[in-house]
Amino acid sequence: MAAESIPPDVRRFIGAHVFSVEQLEVLCLLSENGVRSWTAAEVLHVVQSSEKSIADCLDHFRAAGLLKVEPDHRYRFLPTDPNLTHTVTALVKTYRERRVSVIECIYSKPADPIRDFADAFRLRKEK
Repeated sequence: MAAESIPPDVRRFIGAHVFSVEQLEVLCLLSENGVRSWTAAEVLHVVQSSEKSIADCLDHFRAAGLLKVEPDHRYRFLPTDPNLTHTVTALVKTYRERRVSVIECIYSKPADPIRDFADAFRLRKEK
């Protein structure tokens, strides 16, 4: 199984914090450029997604203690726990080396029925 090639701490982190490849790409961008702070628009320009989705990703990682929000609404990778820095570094390295295995790990997680139920009622604005 592909998940076996992923370190256990990385698998646990994915299970708790990474629900899509888009989130993973955002986290990779910010962590690989840790000294730089980013606006949501700058992240959007690199990741090429929707404004709402990028804002949700940034808010999710901020709430998880992975990002610091600076006064001018810029985001910087600065985990509140040093162990998170190590785990995210390992995740990025694993993703760069075994991309398909990491993607399979993200999408092969057991479904969260409460999250799925809540998402079913999320209202979305049509473009």
